Amino acid sequence: MSESNLEREIWIAKSVGDLLAAAPELKGFPLRERLSTNLSACIAAATSGNLLAFADLTRTPRGALRYWVSGAHRPQIGTLLRMCNQIGVPVTNLLGDPAAAGFDIAPIRNDRGIQLRRRGDEVRRALDCALTEEPPPSVFELARRLNFARPDRLYQIDRARSEMLAAGHREAIRALQTRPSRAPRKCERPQMKRILEASLAREYPVSITEIAVQNGYANAGCIRRGFRDVCRAIGQKIAQRRKAEMDGKGEILRAALEEDPPLTAAQMAGKLGFGCPGVLSRNFPALYQALLARRKAHEEAQKKQLHSDLISALAENPAPTVPAVCQRLGISTSWAYYLHGDLARAIAARHLRYRAASTKRRRDLP
Repeated sequence: MSESNLEREIWIAKSVGDLLAAAPELKGFPLRERLSTNLSACIAAATSGNLLAFADLTRTPRGALRYWVSGAHRPQIGTLLRMCNQIGVPVTNLLGDPAAAGFDIAPIRNDRGIQLRRRGDEVRRALDCALTEEPPPSVFELARRLNFARPDRLYQIDRARSEMLAAGHREAIRALQTRPSRAPRKCERPQMKRILEASLAREYPVSITEIAVQNGYANAGCIRRGFRDVCRAIGQKIAQRRKAEMDGKGEILRAALEEDPPLTAAQMAGKLGFGCPGVLSRNFPALYQALLARRKAHEEAQKKQLHSDLISALAENPAPTVPAVCQRLGISTSWAYYLHGDLARAIAARHLRYRAASTKRRRDLP
């Protein structure tokens, strides 16, 4: 390996040795809390609390570093040692007493030109400039401009300016949002009464909500308040029509229970114009359960009949193939193997033996 890699591996090996030697002294201490506190101090010393820049410069995964600082996760030893090597801090220092720890971080090599420090006065100037923008950016957007992982650091440096920026951004968003325009009202009270009475006179009345939309009302509330009796009558007539339609579908479902073979629940729902079998279950629970029972009994009978037919096929001479038997029975080969795999395999094996015997007889002919 190269000289730099060799030096790094020697440094890591020595750090592991120091860690093993210090293990008895560290036993019993809250190491996760110590690591979180000391690591935060390292980030503050190296990049003024800029976790994102610290992670980029030390080649440490940002998510992992954030979890270490919060104390949510314990670090893997390899990743932690590589980070310590980058900043020149022994791993035992990160696990030591935070009150006694002092971190003199050496300059980290910055090959990618990452902004290392964002001092308080620089952040305040950036906040002042952002407040003059039109529209003002969000605090999160400004944090990303300043190379911070999250906007928390901006609030820590200057909460007042950060809150002003957040409020200005919210106001700008509200100003850009346009209220949905509604169509102008097409009729006034006398005409609306005639429309409602005409709807009530129809065999299939138009609902109040639909009438409101058609005539430019934002909702049906004002119509219901102004014409309570007519609206109530329309609602009752619509409910009666729906009940009559549902009763008719119930009769169709009841008649379908006598069909042979019975339909599946999905087929029955499609026949009645429903999107899914759940509508049958909600509106006709007893009939739905009866349909399921009929279908299950039918499938069990089919399975028994198939079992009998396959056993009969085993006795046929000459021995048929499985596809030929399935074609004769009107089922797929995969379905036969799924329901009675042992019998299907026995038929296939018998056919192979029959073919082998036939071939042998042909070869033995003079």
